[in-house]
Amino acid sequence: MKLLTRYRMWREKRKWKAVIVDGYNQLSEKRKLSRAQKAEVQAFYRQLIGREVPIYSHEYFYSRTGVFTKEYVPANFYHCELVPRANEHPLNCAYGDKNLCDILFPNENVAHSYLKNMNGYYYFEGEPVSEDEAVEKCSNLGRVIIKPSRESKGSGVQLVDMKDGMIEEGKKSIAQLFKEYKKNFLIQECIHQHKDMAALNPSSVNTIRILSYRSGMEILIIYSVIRIGRKDQ
Repeated sequence: MKLLTRYRMWREKRKWKAVIVDGYNQLSEKRKLSRAQKAEVQAFYRQLIGREVPIYSHEYFYSRTGVFTKEYVPANFYHCELVPRANEHPLNCAYGDKNLCDILFPNENVAHSYLKNMNGYYYFEGEPVSEDEAVEKCSNLGRVIIKPSRESKGSGVQLVDMKDGMIEEGKKSIAQLFKEYKKNFLIQECIHQHKDMAALNPSSVNTIRILSYRSGMEILIIYSVIRIGRKDQ
């Protein structure tokens, strides 16, 4: 088990190094750290975690922002060591399943799910139904969002108009659509964002991501960022 854990750690570190290095190589303006800057980074991390760190993340963020700081967190350290220490990774699958959002957070304002497919079983408005019943009940939902329940980064998300058992203006049946998604997907209502958020880019749902950390009974906000989609996507 220890050997497997070390291998996974090595593989993850290689992955994140590749991501950052590739991002750096694509930048139009690249900045390298001076000898003094490198020494400042390593002195900071030796005191903080007891060892030196790769500097490619610092050079990447320095190039992106034009601002040097020793406090940039290396990507491989963040994803492979810091995050696993602060989170129970075995719970990822449960909290990352969009079919469970309204169950885990029943009193929160989440997008309403009309239909869920969980491990191949259909539920319409929370009640178990057969596949044929699911198709029938979704026949005239209108404009809705269908997406995989366990994917991220927009993978498999579609805006469709369900009318008379068909989508794409009659080119594909809802039954065919369900066959394409196979299992573990959901159909949700289309949400309407606040006009101030829509002003940033009206063709996407723009969101605010907040990273929090619980220390005892205190909730600390580490950072918050706004995420804006590309135009017409």
